[in-house]
Amino acid sequence: MSVPVVKNYPVRFLRRFLSRKRLVVFETGVGVKYRFGRFDSSRFSEYVIQEVPFTSTGLHFSELVIPLDLLRNRYTSCGRALLQSAHFRLMEEIENGTLTPDSEYISRCKLGTLDARLPFSPELEYLTRRYQLQKEELLQGKTVTIFVIQASLRDKPTYIIADGKHRAALVAYLDRPELLRIRLLSNAFAQDPFFQQVYSYTLGLDPREYSINQEMIKVILNES
Repeated sequence: MSVPVVKNYPVRFLRRFLSRKRLVVFETGVGVKYRFGRFDSSRFSEYVIQEVPFTSTGLHFSELVIPLDLLRNRYTSCGRALLQSAHFRLMEEIENGTLTPDSEYISRCKLGTLDARLPFSPELEYLTRRYQLQKEELLQGKTVTIFVIQASLRDKPTYIIADGKHRAALVAYLDRPELLRIRLLSNAFAQDPFFQQVYSYTLGLDPREYSINQEMIKVILNES
């Protein structure tokens, strides 16, 4: 008996493939991870309520902070100032020619402690080329845009970088605030099924391990 096909793929294969693409959230030794169904960062544009030059906000780069990374407290960078982050140190090391396989950024990528992504091994040459290209564009006056969430974290006004940590780190390292634009997000983005599932899962974990990320989730959801 023949198997029905769609574009030369057996239907049973397509069903199995599509089922594997559903979001799967799970816990590891370093924190929460997920497979498939990732939120497309370009969709943040749907939730922008205002776009302004960074220089018009009166903020300093030190007031930009790293967002949720879903990692256990002992590994997390959640809420850490951008200027104290692995992303900022990456820019310093590339510029100074001191980036190595043992650098913090690279080590975090390999261990899965950079963010919620699974472990991966970035190529140093690629990172360096990317840095040089973006640096050249900035020095020519190109502006960059990041998405941020304005919130009060531990009773302090804070801008959480929802998307654009590397771009923000480069602009901050070059000390060119006039080249940065920020797009303020409504917290309505958190109603997306992806965030609902990830946030719900993380909030249900042991607060002794995840209190730092859990605190930020509650701030974003206005539940603090």
